[in-house]
Amino acid sequence: MRKIIFICKRNRFRSQIAKALTNKLLSDNWVAESYGFLVRPEDEKNPFSNNPKVGETIKGLKEIDIDISDGLSKQLSSENLEDVNRIVVLTEEEDIPDWFKKYDYEHWNEIKNFPGSPTLEKTRRTIELVKKRLETL
Repeated sequence: MRKIIFICKRNRFRSQIAKALTNKLLSDNWVAESYGFLVRPEDEKNPFSNNPKVGETIKGLKEIDIDISDGLSKQLSSENLEDVNRIVVLTEEEDIPDWFKKYDYEHWNEIKNFPGSPTLEKTRRTIELVKKRLETL
């Protein structure tokens, strides 16, 4: 089984979608985890169901029978990058900290930040973009 890590800024939208889709669609070959570069301490303790900023992401994934409501955001550390086959960044280049840039990673540019808070439409669009990328794994 190969391991892939998805990383975005706060670990509550893009990387959560990529993780959920990978674990559902490619579970025979891949196991996915997700992290954020700038996770707030309160987001590491409170499930997504208690975070209004994740509500539309939860709704969009539920439309395709994926439930992340019990999930938590996780802060990325160098320990999370051990024994990983692939690292994917899903955020703007300026959000990537210098300490991370020494790692071999790919940047899925078409799935980086959408301006403003995640909406249901942005969630649906992100789901489609991630599915398209996962076809190449």
